[in-house]
Amino acid sequence: MDAPRRTVCIASGGDGMRRSMNAIHRACGISLLIVEEAPVRASARRPHSEGAALHTRARRRLGAAVHRVRRGPLSPTTPVELDPGIETLPVRDASDPRVRATLREMGPDVLLAYGGSLLGKDVLGLAGTALNVHWGLAPWYRGLYTTAWALLGWDPHGIGITVHHMSPVIDGGPIAAQLATPPCPGDDYAAILRRQREAAVDLTVACLHRITQGQALPAVDQDRETGRLYTAEQWSPSLSTAVLDLLADDGAARMIARPSRPGPLDIVRLDKA
Repeated sequence: MDAPRRTVCIASGGDGMRRSMNAIHRACGISLLIVEEAPVRASARRPHSEGAALHTRARRRLGAAVHRVRRGPLSPTTPVELDPGIETLPVRDASDPRVRATLREMGPDVLLAYGGSLLGKDVLGLAGTALNVHWGLAPWYRGLYTTAWALLGWDPHGIGITVHHMSPVIDGGPIAAQLATPPCPGDDYAAILRRQREAAVDLTVACLHRITQGQALPAVDQDRETGRLYTAEQWSPSLSTAVLDLLADDGAARMIARPSRPGPLDIVRLDKA
């Protein structure tokens, strides 16, 4: 199996996370999956008014009234179980002493964070390479709910996946590789997230294979003055409904035709490195 000798993943989430871990394990092998039950999220006290303003501007771009839709959760999934070959260590969050002790004992070649707590230098230093898989195109979209924020900002070019070298800065480490996953006409939110999940797996596997082959990953420093960091306090349940509203009646096609950003972002492509 062409994979680093020891790959440890730290992840949180439900069926989507388990589906992704299964795919990565089948392609590369995961030595251990540390599952966080209650990861510590990015935090900053900022108002929800920014999201409401973005929603208002997006509605105006539609040029017509948007009706409210009720389609269930933002990302409905079919129940998924982890492959039986994946060894797991359940913890409340990454501050659990067992995380450091296990990593110190294993000395993994790669530590892969797949959604979860911000890790400190003492943890990051226990692996040869420490990577984070971020659902967003950094530095433009860092933090939480970045796909939804891009949609609310009428920015289809801002949707994608970033794999970056981990640092104590939230989604701020040097970038190893990125893939843009703009929506297609007819997409609902579940379709957009599904495309991102598939891209995240593909990009992660490509990075792991490159490490296995002895090739260094790119490490492009971010200009964090570009874009912004989105935190849990900036989000609200009404914005979740707003995302569904904006994609109703093929809002994705109208967004593609009249994006707020004129063209694709200048991202770090692994196939160009």
